[in-house]
Amino acid sequence: MTTAAAHSLASGQVVTIAGAAEPEYNGDFPITVIGRDRFTFDVLGGPTTPATGTISVSADFASVPVECETSGQ
Repeated sequence: MTTAAAHSLASGQVVTIAGAAEPEYNGDFPITVIGRDRFTFDVLGGPTTPATGTISVSADFASVPVECETSGQ
């Protein structure tokens, strides 16, 4: 998949893809990042390529506070 802008996703992250006319492309998929605006994922079956429709991608992100217990390098 190619996104319109840099996606900030990471390989192994699960994304939700929706809006594809071909149902095989819709769902939750672990991805492999291959560029700032590109990633791949496995699709079962043999859907028409490329996917068509108004496709959206969403993913959950987390923010974790980190505190240093020691000082120095």
